[in-house]
Amino acid sequence: MTPRQQSVLVGAVGAGILGTSYFDFVPDHLVFLNLLEVIAAPIFGGIVAVQRYTSRAGTSIGSKLEAGGAELFLGPVLGALAAAGGLVISTILNQALRMANLGAQGQMRVAPQMQEASPKTIVAAVATIVGVAALHCIVGAIGGTIGAAIFGADE
Repeated sequence: MTPRQQSVLVGAVGAGILGTSYFDFVPDHLVFLNLLEVIAAPIFGGIVAVQRYTSRAGTSIGSKLEAGGAELFLGPVLGALAAAGGLVISTILNQALRMANLGAQGQMRVAPQMQEASPKTIVAAVATIVGVAALHCIVGAIGGTIGAAIFGADE
């Protein structure tokens, strides 16, 4: 495994664990803690991925990636990939918690209109999944940029 892959994996595991819904135990009036899942977890994953990469590769994060003729900065790319992996890991962990009835939600509550599998509800579900994934990648790229600013250039 290359240092980039290891860094993304470590950042994804960190973001996945932090983004798990163990805060379902908290009362509803403290709903702001859900921001931890949406914002803090991908940012944390991006920062961890960049820190891990700079410490393992022994190189500056200010370098650029060549991807099909386009130059991409490495920090945001590592952050976005770590956030995407963290989303997958937290989804798996959340499902495991639900199956074990360890979350306050236990069984997922489904609205009556969502019980039918009409094309409209399927499109809405897919759009929601794509939107959440895009949001996580954008916030993870911000985390990667923050990590590059903290651990970045050796000047």
